[in-house]
Amino acid sequence: MPAPTAPRPAAQEPPRPRLLRLAGLAAVELLVAWLLAQGLIRLGRLLSARSAAEPEPLQGAHGGHGQGGGTAGAHLSPVTGTVTLAVACALAVTVWLTRRRGGGDEWRLLAVIAIVVVAFLPVAQAAAGASHLAMMIRLMLLLVIAPSLLASLVYRHRRAPAAVVRRLAIPAALGYALIMLLWHLPTPATGPGSALFALLTFAAGVALWVGVLGDPDPVHATPQRVAVYLAGIPAGLIGLALILAGEPILPGHPHAGAGLSAVADQRAGGLLMMIVEAIFLLPVLTRAARPASS
Repeated sequence: MPAPTAPRPAAQEPPRPRLLRLAGLAAVELLVAWLLAQGLIRLGRLLSARSAAEPEPLQGAHGGHGQGGGTAGAHLSPVTGTVTLAVACALAVTVWLTRRRGGGDEWRLLAVIAIVVVAFLPVAQAAAGASHLAMMIRLMLLLVIAPSLLASLVYRHRRAPAAVVRRLAIPAALGYALIMLLWHLPTPATGPGSALFALLTFAAGVALWVGVLGDPDPVHATPQRVAVYLAGIPAGLIGLALILAGEPILPGHPHAGAGLSAVADQRAGGLLMMIVEAIFLLPVLTRAARPASS
């Protein structure tokens, strides 16, 4: 007589509380992003109306943003600038994704130099003044891609004290989130046409990436994980807000020669930002979540 077998446990259903919690978080994220989009649209209208009511010198195509370098950049094609920025972005992301295959320090350094040069070309600034997509590519180059390549290159040869890195990560993440928000406000002082603000953007990106790449020990990963959340969540909400918004957040964008409507151009910029940040920030978050080796 065969021995009795234990009854098989019933297949477990997905835990409903967890699914409900995830659905609730997704709904909250969508709501916050929609509210952020409405707030940015209203703020853009207010600032643009205030700028229009005051006499001011000729600016670039981006209205209150002061981009494009005024008449100096008016004749430059937005398509040329957007393509130039996009090619630089694609090549730099390729360098980042292949960085672990050994060597390549000279390519990484050349990529950083090329990114900074391209971002400050008049044709790139003119494109950023006419297209939200071009503006977002330029922002990602200065705030994410070039700083991460530079920080990873430096840490291959010289490592800062871990305590300094841990103290830097969280304040740098807050500065990163603030810079990201300021790039979406139509004010002359913070427009991508401002060379000083572009340099500040690059410095904020370097500070963040020094903080999140500087200490690979999982024992000290909590500040890095918090920094990634502080930088990534607001940026993700802005990207989602750009996708959800039904009208331009920056009302002065002419999109001349961009080949896209204002809303489509804005949504493409938001999607690009979310993709770039996923490529660069998610691996850092995954590494920081690893348990410390015993």
